[in-house]
Amino acid sequence: MNLQTKRGCNFRCIYCTYPHIEGRNLRLIPPREVADTALRLQRAGAKFLFVTDSVFNSDLRHSMEVARAFINAGLSIPWGAFFAPTNPPEDYYQLMSDAGLTHVEFGTESLSNSVLASYGKPFKADHVFNAHKSANRAGLYVAHYFLMGGPGENNDSLNETLLNADRLDETVLFFFVVCASILIQL
Repeated sequence: MNLQTKRGCNFRCIYCTYPHIEGRNLRLIPPREVADTALRLQRAGAKFLFVTDSVFNSDLRHSMEVARAFINAGLSIPWGAFFAPTNPPEDYYQLMSDAGLTHVEFGTESLSNSVLASYGKPFKADHVFNAHKSANRAGLYVAHYFLMGGPGENNDSLNETLLNADRLDETVLFFFVVCASILIQL
């Protein structure tokens, strides 16, 4: 079952439609209300929840409050969400795991800082590796999504991403081609 904790996205990723669909201003649902909804879904027979926020951790404080509300409410079914691989506090993913999170889906896009900057991402490659390690340490399943061939992509940046992807252990990687003609030229 799907569950939403907020609407809107304050990130400025150049390719994304979420700010056009939901707006740029975050409208946060009170964490206790989110937990109450999750409990109602659990009581109705839901076996798994997926948080449908464009990026669950775009407001770090709110995501942590939602996790604590899940714990305090006694939510017992697993859940997953989309995350930005930003540099989290040390215990962030452990808190998420304690709250029932079983898997993290990172919108990583690239492991080249120049491409991440051209995409308007709010993180760098080192942040990706830190978030990945933290999620792994918390025992979570991890996935990374990549966009290849977008603005700013070249042979060097593509090789940088592919070579550094080996550093992302215990994960599944998904690669999507933005513009096949650029990759053919590379």
